[in-house]
Amino acid sequence: MGEYTNFSGEVEDMIRLTNLPAAKRMCDQVLNSTSQRTVEAALRSVDRRLIQPKIDWVRTLLFNIFSILVDADLDPRAKIDEMRLNILRTNFQTVRNGFDVVFPKVYHDNPNEILGAWTSRNFSDTTVNFSPLYLDLKPADQAVTLVHERAHTLLRISGHPGTGDSPVCILPHQGVKGLGFDQAIRNAYCYEWLATSLDATYNPHDPAYTDACTIHP
Repeated sequence: MGEYTNFSGEVEDMIRLTNLPAAKRMCDQVLNSTSQRTVEAALRSVDRRLIQPKIDWVRTLLFNIFSILVDADLDPRAKIDEMRLNILRTNFQTVRNGFDVVFPKVYHDNPNEILGAWTSRNFSDTTVNFSPLYLDLKPADQAVTLVHERAHTLLRISGHPGTGDSPVCILPHQGVKGLGFDQAIRNAYCYEWLATSLDATYNPHDPAYTDACTIHP
């Protein structure tokens, strides 16, 4: 099997030239934003008042999505938080490195009513499968879908513990209350939500989120 199977030239180019580079940038943004070294360097060179809101946003995301507590300098509050942050960053680095290697991608013409992309629960099969629904997603959503699917394969996580396979009425930056770290770290949606919330294009007032909450109160 080649790297791209059953794709039109246009869709292959979109994934190769747009979506994959964007997925890499999303992972890089997560790693940079959660780096204590990066924060320390920024605080030495910039007025804290200019960057504290960004640090506080990261703090909010870490707590809401992964139940990790850090202080205003992004230092973990306790040993357990330090361990959790290290695990999260190691996992995101694994996903990021996974975009530097070739993995099979297969397009399926038969519509999938729910999924734009999916992977096998046989983790030795690194294929990411795509349906026509993927093409209906916005570019940022296409990119973060790749982050989600590669997290499944590279971190060897199946299913979505604590949320089910199709969570609705979820604002990415809010995560799921009561989910807990042990479930979040094994849930590809949580990686997706963190990457989405740190992306420059993220808008929590996007109808894609608010309309879902209207339909599913």
